[in-house]
Amino acid sequence: MLRGAPVARRIRQDVQIAAENLRAEFGVQPTVATLLVGNAGPSTAYHEAIGKAMGGCNIDHVDVTLPVSASTNRVVEEL
Repeated sequence: MLRGAPVARRIRQDVQIAAENLRAEFGVQPTVATLLVGNAGPSTAYHEAIGKAMGGCNIDHVDVTLPVSASTNRVVEEL
């Protein structure tokens, strides 16, 4: 049986090492951007979890949240 927590921990460690190597080798700060349109509960929770996970790996997180009424053009502008 595969246990999820040890696998997740190992993946986070590998990602953190890769991020550190990227910074050291190229002077680049790894960054993940997420775009959330609206405020549906499950989507908001997933969005927040991404930010927390990136913080745990020393990767910056750019959090963009738009209202559900945002037009397609507005969403594309953010991308």
